[in-house]
Amino acid sequence: MKYFKRLFLTLLILGFTSNLFALGTVRLGPSYFPETARGRPVALGSIYVGQPDLDPSILANQKQLSVRQESGTVVTVSQPISTSAGGIPLYLGSPVTLLVDGYYSLKVLDSSGTQVYYVPSSNPDTLGAAQDNCYPDYNAVNQGLTGDNDTIKYCVDTYGSDQGTIVLRHNSGNATTTYTLTTSETIPANITLEVERGAVIDGAGTLSGLDSARIEWFGAVGDGATNNTTAINKALAAAKKVYFWSGTFYVESSITPVTNNEIVLDKNCIIQANANNLNIFSLDTVNNVSITGGKIVGDNTNDSFTSGNGIYASTVTGLKVEGVTITNIGDNSGGAGILLYSGVVDAKILNNSISGGTGNSGAADITVYGACKN
Repeated sequence: MKYFKRLFLTLLILGFTSNLFALGTVRLGPSYFPETARGRPVALGSIYVGQPDLDPSILANQKQLSVRQESGTVVTVSQPISTSAGGIPLYLGSPVTLLVDGYYSLKVLDSSGTQVYYVPSSNPDTLGAAQDNCYPDYNAVNQGLTGDNDTIKYCVDTYGSDQGTIVLRHNSGNATTTYTLTTSETIPANITLEVERGAVIDGAGTLSGLDSARIEWFGAVGDGATNNTTAINKALAAAKKVYFWSGTFYVESSITPVTNNEIVLDKNCIIQANANNLNIFSLDTVNNVSITGGKIVGDNTNDSFTSGNGIYASTVTGLKVEGVTITNIGDNSGGAGILLYSGVVDAKILNNSISGGTGNSGAADITVYGACKN
């Protein structure tokens, strides 16, 4: 089967393999973890393994991790596990196999403590089984068409109701590898999508059906210059849980969450408005949306910024905003950090910091207007 590859369950960290077996065999994230920015292994790095969808570098989120030494002895260890100069997991200076039970998250840091990979959740496999992965070709004109064994849709159609993993590789030799989706496609629950760092999904079509995604998968760049609105909104349409990585992400129009979005901003993530009169997050007629962490920064330096809000909600049932810093919102005519406009039901606004506005009509505060309750 073209572009299908039978792989034994191994974790390749930086050019070398390290088998990961658990009480049931598990496969940690993508089949390998290249440091694509440098084209070499993550030397002298750190590996963390934790509960699914939680940051494994936080002690409370970590799972019990064991290692199998070359002698066959299994030892329970603390985290993180260090990597050698060649990227091989080490314990007491010797190569080891990592063992973990059940579903888990994975984080790999380089020697400076910078995150190279974060895999929110990986599935356990049967001991000794092999895994079929499907690898679309980035050269395909439209990943939403069946094509010649080389598209996302081909992979979806081929798996049918079977379990499978689609891997978008960063293998173009350029700074990014773009997979063009002109026709929309849904990834069913039985299929996992893995996107290597540097691979990007672009085009007029939309992807949907994912449990989780990262905004970088859709081309968001936290450089403080690129307009990221389209990329962010594509990520929100694609997945229930969406992770925002660290960086400053400019937006020139509203970010528009959809029903059941769980938006998780890294503590070093800044969403920066680069336009006047902008509701940075605009929730209208959606349900069950949460926004946690990070920082939302308005643009109140221009006198015409009169009505923009950090988070605007109207006709929303089930809203949670927690641990968000909102600043520089509003001018002398208005604008609010969080505006619950009308028809907002069951809202939880917890432990947020709102400051920096200079207005006298709702700036830098939480404003409730119209028929809202609970």
